Formats: sequence, structure tokens, C-alpha cells
Amino acid sequence: MDAPKKSSSKLSVERVYQKKTQLEHILLRPDTYVGTVEPITQQMWVFDEEIGMNQREITFVPGLYKIFDEILVNAADNKQRDKNMTGIKITIDAESNTISVWNNGKGIPVVEHKDEKMYPKIKFFDGDDFTCVTFQPDLSKFQMEKLDKDIVALLTRRAYDIAGSCGASRSRSTGRNCLYVDLYVKDKVDEMGVALKVVNEKVNDRWEVCLTLSEKGFQQIGFVNCIATTKNPSFDSQTKENMTLQTKSFGSKCVMSEKFVKATQLNKKCSSVKYSKIKGIPKLDDANDAGGKHSAECTLILTEGDSAKSLAVSGLGVIGRDRYGVFPLRGKILNVREATHKQIMENAEINNIIKIVGLQYKKSYEDPESLRSLRYGRIMIMTDQDQDGSHIKGLLINFFHHNWPSLLKHTFLEEFITPIVKVNKSKQELPSTVSLSSTSGRKTQRTLNLAHKVLQRLGTSTSKEAKEYFADMEKHRITFRYSGAEDDAAITLAFSKKKTDDRKEWLTNFMEDRRQRRMHGLPEQYLYGTQARHLSYNDFINKELILFSNSDNERSIPSLVDGLKPGQRKVLFTCMKRNDKREVKVAQLAGSVAEMSAYHHGEQALMMTIVNLAQNFVGSNNVNILQPLGHPLAKLLFPSGDSNLLKFLYDDNQKWYIPIIPMVLVNGAEGIGTGWACKLPNYDPREIVNNIYRLLKHQDPLPMETFLSVSVLLNVISVSSQLPRYKNFKGVIHELGQNQYLMSGEVSVLDRTTIEITELPVRTWTQEYHTDQTVKFVVRMSEEKLAQAESVGLHKVFKLQSTLTCNSMVLFDHMGCMKRYDSVQDILKEFFDLRLQYYKLRKDWLLGKNKSKRELIRMLVQKGFESDPVAAWTKAQEKRSELNNLDKKSPEDLWKEDLAVFIEELDKVEAQEREDDNIGKGVKLVKGKVGKPKAKKLNLEETLPSLYGRRVEPPTQALRSDSAKSCPGRRRWTIHP
Repeated sequence: MDAPKKSSSKLSVERVYQKKTQLEHILLRPDTYVGTVEPITQQMWVFDEEIGMNQREITFVPGLYKIFDEILVNAADNKQRDKNMTGIKITIDAESNTISVWNNGKGIPVVEHKDEKMYPKIKFFDGDDFTCVTFQPDLSKFQMEKLDKDIVALLTRRAYDIAGSCGASRSRSTGRNCLYVDLYVKDKVDEMGVALKVVNEKVNDRWEVCLTLSEKGFQQIGFVNCIATTKNPSFDSQTKENMTLQTKSFGSKCVMSEKFVKATQLNKKCSSVKYSKIKGIPKLDDANDAGGKHSAECTLILTEGDSAKSLAVSGLGVIGRDRYGVFPLRGKILNVREATHKQIMENAEINNIIKIVGLQYKKSYEDPESLRSLRYGRIMIMTDQDQDGSHIKGLLINFFHHNWPSLLKHTFLEEFITPIVKVNKSKQELPSTVSLSSTSGRKTQRTLNLAHKVLQRLGTSTSKEAKEYFADMEKHRITFRYSGAEDDAAITLAFSKKKTDDRKEWLTNFMEDRRQRRMHGLPEQYLYGTQARHLSYNDFINKELILFSNSDNERSIPSLVDGLKPGQRKVLFTCMKRNDKREVKVAQLAGSVAEMSAYHHGEQALMMTIVNLAQNFVGSNNVNILQPLGHPLAKLLFPSGDSNLLKFLYDDNQKWYIPIIPMVLVNGAEGIGTGWACKLPNYDPREIVNNIYRLLKHQDPLPMETFLSVSVLLNVISVSSQLPRYKNFKGVIHELGQNQYLMSGEVSVLDRTTIEITELPVRTWTQEYHTDQTVKFVVRMSEEKLAQAESVGLHKVFKLQSTLTCNSMVLFDHMGCMKRYDSVQDILKEFFDLRLQYYKLRKDWLLGKNKSKRELIRMLVQKGFESDPVAAWTKAQEKRSELNNLDKKSPEDLWKEDLAVFIEELDKVEAQEREDDNIGKGVKLVKGKVGKPKAKKLNLEETLPSLYGRRVEPPTQALRSDSAKSCPGRRRWTIHP
């Protein structure tokens, strides 16, 4: 029986239910039997006469393909019933639209069928048994006009499949199914130009596997049903495209021999033959003698990118290309110590290095003579003289150490270092600074106003300078020397996932050492003196690579002092320099930052940094430092009067700025570095200011975790949490435990079938919301469904609650060392002490009129500052009346004045924002069919919460109970007056 798809509301029973013959049902529902009869286009393996086996895009009809395949597979299955069957003949005649499949051997038995009481009808034939099925497809039913090139190529490929899977193409000498497999690898070569080799194993009578290199990632071709390799296999459809039979039901197992597994391991990406010329590796400039009898004297220069390669190629003009090759790396290579087998196999960078050098996995290079099997006798690493360049060097060392540790025992790895700064005095070049940590020389150059050029990035060196470097190769070449087990331990410490805790301790010790050096005025350690010619791997890890790990933290985790990361600080520095009075485009500002602040990273990342500093949507900034018109709040938060007191870093502009309130608490912080992570919520700037006032009066601040709330009806004052605060967030935040919070949206019940959602949890986004400031969803459902939802909890059903855990309050302190804080009060107090000290310094600087110049210089140097501010101090002598007033004020008074002006301006800015929001509240953007979204006027009630809804109180009890179990020491207070 069959039923039409159309609605049966007005049709008779006879029209709805109809009896169909099997043939009629096949024609009506072909998908059920043979698959779709609509043409489809997809990538398929086919057999093209002029090429052979070829994977390309074809258009074919799966239904016709499956009809042919069913007949073909039946012929192949006959081999299982009759071992004497010797042949299958397939004829595809596109001209006559005829397809024929013939096989010899036993056919259908000519006996009476006991159930059906009938004999098969056959023609009289006096000869050997055979079966032949010939048919002419009704092309119109397949939306075809003829058997075209694509379908013929596909059917021909299936003919070859049958020949291969039935063993008709087996080699008598090797036993391998070589003729069929060779159709796929014929005329194919690897990157070395060598013909592809096939690894083969016939596991048993039911399993055979052939394997070779693939051109397009992992590819496989398998046969299951042609020779019935499983007993009664099951498939997901009649078309039998995907087998669903579970492995345990196969009836046999395919266990590969150890010999086969070894033959197919990583060495399939390597070559045991040393080639003098290799092909297929883009951007490789091979040494002329690489792979020859002088290969052991050849050096491969691995550069950081194409610009560094250009520098190296220019230098080769001096020393020649016979013994030096150059290959540029595309950024940072994979950490192979923690990578999967699949990641390593598919990593083009690693495979290219292996082929260029001629390395073999699992081979030991302990014997110096074994190095002669390589195309290059040593590797020279040439990267930028910055922390990222150090990381690339470390990753390459890790790559060789993990796979071929014996190579490091030879002088196999070396690096090429270039100057960081070149200095000229009276047209005479002075000695260059080459150390990553040596900044004292750069300070001296600035102080003496010497002409200098920063060359930290290789791309900034000219071709002339490159030739100078390579002409004095011994000065710039640093050889890595293996010093024993301590080198192995250091490399493993830096890159092994198992050493996470040890790595954390390693960084902690480094930062503590840095703190002590800075406190006692000692210079930082550095590696590359003018006479340095070699270093150990241990020294490289502990004195250079550690700078990258620390800089990774500096870029990811903000400072307690200004709440900023280096990239954000560069943006603020540039904005202060530009002092814009009008709006500026993000791209324009990004260009200025790159030009004025030595920004070394991606342009897109810089623009996102600028955008993030300007954002003020719910969940972003409570006080956005960058604002549409000028930076009024930023100028008040970061007073210009402090600029003469701040330490200048000659690559990062400022060590930190010092705002009048802790911005790290105002706008929160989040970041993940090496070994540490930071997460801090936002707090109300006015509450922070109030606490600073209390500290200025020598009172204890109100804990940022607690505040007083008064219940008039109960006549009880309860101390509960003064919680994180997100600007314009209209929901509720509850404290679950220490540094654990629950953020709830707002939902109301309007009637028995309607609810209204008017706020979402912080950082929960929607694709479409009502306006840029408000959220309003009206949800209608049946009365029964609403009752069920309320019983479960509307906040839970609609996911209107999220948790915030802030147990990782890790920040850089004013000494530039990472520190963990237990509470926001600790952060506030440390900031308060530092900020008050700088107000005292500001007053002392402004009152310098009462001191001699020599005395002022002595005071500034004693307090850790350079004497540069003296020139600016001289200009301040004109403001005598201001200085008289200043003399009467304490540092506390100066701070209070700044806070009062800031709060006044903050009130003005937020009032203006509310006014602007009210103007635009009646507008929302509506997407049209074409063009930009159009503004549509709304009634006020469309944007505001309904007045008569029943607010649903967010549930917290269950979550508080769970939190109490994990934090049993947390207390609650109730105070009775």
C-alpha cells in the first residue's frame, strides 16, 4: 500500500490508500531500493582512458550506478559458490545504451523450487554454464540523455575494482594485487622524485592490505561485499555505501605483522637515500654541495620568515652558496614532544626539514660517521633578536632533542645573532648591543643623544648590513654545546607537559631573582658578550628562553598598577602623544601605535586591542579608557603631573602608568599565560573611590566582598556581599562562596501562557537583541508547559544563570614580578600604598623650586629616578602662585582633589550616555532583503520591561549549598542593632 504525500483532509480513502505492485512501488519510491535517481556532483575515483585511476569531480546518478553495481557484485559473489569460476566480462556500450555483465561457472540450478512449485525459465544450451545479464537503462527515468563520459568512467572503475578484489590482477611472482594497485600509483613520485613504493601484506584468506603515500591527506579504498569478506554484512541502506556491521561481528580479524607496521611508520616521510637534489619544497635555496661528498661541511640556515631569508641570501653573496642553504620557517614550528602522531605526519614544516636535511626517524646519530648520511652537517638558526625569536630557537632545539637526541651531542646546532642597536657618533660606528637583556647600553645611547638604529627584527637590517654580518661570520655564529644530563633536563623542563608544576617553580624563581636584582640595583643577566662563541643548552633555556616564558605572561596578565597589558599600554601612550580633539578611525590609530610605540605584533591584534579599550557594552568596561570624543576620563585617571615620575622603557614606552584608582578592579582582568592565569571581575568605581577615601582617613576599607544592607520590615542589618558590578547590567549577582558568584538574568510571568525575559547573564550573547542597550524576549507557550517550566525553574529552563569563579587573582606587581592575591582588599591596599608614595613624589617634584638643582638631582636618583625631569622642572618655576598653594597641601589632599574631579566628570559622562540612550531607545535595526539594515521606530513599551509582570526571583539556595560544601569555612553574618 502507498499513500500520497499531500494532505488527506479532503481526499477519499481510495485516493489516500492505494495498492501498488512491486514494480510500481519501485518506480514510485526508487530511493528505497536503488538510491536517488537525481543527478549529483561529487569527488569520485574514476578510470579515465588517457590518465588511468583519477580522483575528480563528476556528475552521475546514484540509482543507475547502484543497479549496475548490484549486478556486478552478484557476479563476483558467484566466485564464493563456485571456486572453478574463472572470469567476468563487462561490456559498456554507450552508443547502443547497453550494459552487459557475464560470468562463467555454475549458474542458477535448473531444478524445481519446492515452495514456489516452478522451474527457472532458460534457453536450451549445450556447453559450459555461464550467467549473462544484459540491460538497457531507461535514461529518461534517470534524467539522462546518454551514457556520458562521467558515468562510463565510474562504471569502468568498478570493473577494475572487481578484478582487483577477486584476485584477477594478482602477480604470480609476488602474490601482491599489483596490477590493480599500480593503477593508482602509476607515474606517481614523492617529493624526492622517486617512484612511490607500495607496502603490502596478505594477512589471511579474508584480509589483504596495501599502503602507499597519499597526495591529499588520508585516503582509503576498501572492499567488503565483492568477495563477502564478512558473513552477512549489514549496511545503512540498500545502496550499501556505508557498512554498519560492528567489528566484533566481522567473523575474522585483521592483525598486521610487526614487519608491516614498521614499514609504514614515520620513515615513510623520510628517505634512507641521500639525494644531491630534491624537488617539491617551496622557497628552499639548497646549497650546491648538499647531498654530495662535502655534505658534512654544509650548513642549512633556518630563518624566521621570508624577510629574514632575504637577509641571509644577501649575506651568502659574501661567503658563497656552495656550503650554505637557506630555508624560511612559517612562524613557530610544532612542539613535537606533546603532538600526536597525526599532527606530526601532517605538519608540512617538519616534513620539509626532515627531507632537506635527510633525517630518518628512529636512527641514532651517535657515531660522527653517521652524520655523513645527512645532506647537511649542521643547522644554523637565524631569528629576530626578541623573545619570540628565542621561542622559535627553543622549539627547534626541542624538535631535534626529542627525535634525535644524539645529534645534540655533536656541534650540529648553532645560531646566528645580529645587533639589536647600532650607534654612530660623529659618523663613527660604536660597538653594537647584541644581548636580549642588555638594555643599559641602549639607555646610555638615548641619554647621550647618540645617533642609533634599532635592529631587533631582522627585516630592519639592510642588504649592506647583511653582508657586513656574514663577512665577520665568527663574530655572529654561536655554537650550542652539549654539557650532559643537565641540558636534557632543561629542554624537557621547558617543553614537556608533564613538567607544568616544575615550570611554574622555574618561572617563580626567575621572577624572585629579578626582584632581588632590581631591589639591590644589580644588572640583569645576559648571554652574549662580545667574546661569546658558544653556550650550553642549559644556559640557553635558563637565561634566554625563560625571557619568552616571562614575556608571554607579561603580554597575557596585566599589571596591578594600571590594569593594562603591554599592547594596551602602547595604545594609551600613543593616544597621550597624539592628544586628539576629534574622533579617529581605528585603522589610523593602529598605524600611529605601530609607528610611535615599537609595536611588533599583528595589525589585526592591535586593532582588536584598540576596540576592546573603547567598548562599553554590558560585560566589557565599567570605564572605557578610549571614548568617542577625546579621552576626558583617561586624562583624569592618568594625570599628566605623574608623567615626569614614571620610568621609561626604551621598547615598551612605560613600565606602567599609575592611575588615581586601581583600574584592574574597575574593568576587571582576564588572561592565560605560561603556568599562570588571571581572572578578576569588574567593580563599581564609586565604591572603590569611597574605600580610598576611608584609607586616606586611616580607616579600614569596607571589604570588597561585603557591604551593609538594611531590611526595614525585619529591623535587621545584614552584612552580605558587595559584589562585582557590571555597568548597565540589570540582573542580579549573588555570592555563592569565596570568590564565587552567580549571575542571573531577569524573567517575569505576564500571564498563564506568557513570560518576558529582559536581561541575560553577563557575557551571554544573542544573535538578535531588541536594541543595543536592552534585551526583551516575549515567549508564549501552553499553560501546561509554563506550569512545568515554573516547577523546574524558569531561570534553569531558559539558561538565565551563569557562575563566575575568580580564584586566580594573579597580577604583576610594581616591581614587574608576578604575585597571587587572596582578595580584592589586598589588591586595593597594595595599590593605595604605591599611589600615595607617588603623590608624595609628585609634590616633591613640583616643589623643587626650594631645592638647588644638585640637591634635586640627588633626591631623584636616590628615589630610583633619572635626572631627566630637571629640564621640565625648570619650566615649572613660572607657576609660583600654584606652588605656594601646593606647599600647603598634603599628598592626601592632592589625591582627594583628583578623585573629586574624576567622579564629577564620570557623572557627566554617564549622564550624557543615558541621554543618548534615551534618544535612541525607540529605534531598532531591521534586516531587509537587500542593502544595509534599516532603522525602525518602536513604541516605548516595546523596549522596556512590562509594568505588570510578576518577577521571578532567581534561585540560589541549591547552588549556595553546593558552594558551602566546597568552601566550609565561609561565614555569613546577621547584625542586630
